[in-house]
Amino acid sequence: MNLSQILDTKAIHLHASVASKKAALEIISETACQFLNNHTTYEIFDKFFARERLGSTAIGHGIALPHARLENNHNTTGVFLSLKEPIEYDAPDNQPVHLLFALIVPQNSTQEHLNILAALAKTFRDDTMRDTILAAENSQQVYDLFSQITV
Repeated sequence: MNLSQILDTKAIHLHASVASKKAALEIISETACQFLNNHTTYEIFDKFFARERLGSTAIGHGIALPHARLENNHNTTGVFLSLKEPIEYDAPDNQPVHLLFALIVPQNSTQEHLNILAALAKTFRDDTMRDTILAAENSQQVYDLFSQITV
C-alpha cells in the first residue's frame, strides 16, 4: 500500500491559519468527516482530542501525527495540514508544529495503524522531504509526494 491510497487531494490543506492545537484538530475533523459518512465531525474531533490527552502526537521537527481509532469505520483515512504559522503542540523537542498528517483507522486496525505511523515518522524525519513538502505550491504536489511512500 502507498499513502496516496488513504489520502485525497481534498484532504490536503496548505497554509492553514490556525492559532491552536484544538483549531488544527477541528479542521482535520471537519475534513475527515467528508470521507467518513457514518461519523460526525464532533465524534472524530473527540477521538483525536482524547488521544492527545494521553500524550502529544507531535514527534519533533515541527511535525505532529494525530491519530484516532473509530468504531464502525472500515476505511483508513488521512488528512494533511500545513500551517501558515507554527503552533504550540507539546512536542518532545519543544518546537512548534507546522505540518500535521492525521490518521483515522478502523477500531481493530492495529498493525496497519502502526505501519502507517512508522512510515510517516520515517518520511518526516528526512530533512529533504520535509523541505519539499513545505515548498509545495498546491495539494496535488503534496499528494504526489505522499504517493511515493510505501507502507
